Amino acid sequence: MPGEATSKYHRPWPPAEEVAKPAPAPSAPPYDAAELRAALRSRGMRVTPQRLAVHNALHDIGRHSTAEEVLERVHGTVPGVSLPTVYAALELLTDLGLALRVHAGRAVRFDPRSKAHHHLVCTSCGAVADLDADVELGPALERARALGAETSGAEVVVRGLCANCAA
Repeated sequence: MPGEATSKYHRPWPPAEEVAKPAPAPSAPPYDAAELRAALRSRGMRVTPQRLAVHNALHDIGRHSTAEEVLERVHGTVPGVSLPTVYAALELLTDLGLALRVHAGRAVRFDPRSKAHHHLVCTSCGAVADLDADVELGPALERARALGAETSGAEVVVRGLCANCAA
């Protein structure tokens, strides 16, 4: 039946309740998509509405987000967005250097802040916080190279209880 939800994330496009409504005028994204567009084009990749929507949602959420949280933000805004699409776009953003992947125990989170920095991960609730601290990573990278690794960088992940869980 048109407009009937088949699952939480896989609804027919457009939803039946929106078919009669005129399409809203396109607006400029609240982030600068030029960097994403340039990075995609430099690799010969297409600039798709799904990729732009995922990038926009990650920046709009403004914190370390799971793919499911990003999907919640973009669901219903662009056709063809499913959880695999969101994961693929987030992994692509990471590969392009426009996001960071943070392993936070139970979940992988994606950080819109793409410059190298360190993180605190709560072992109880899974919260992730940025740690802006100067850490000498040279010895660890040198040791990894001595073991035959081809290194591309390093980060420190501090694990423990966040202030809320420790209280």
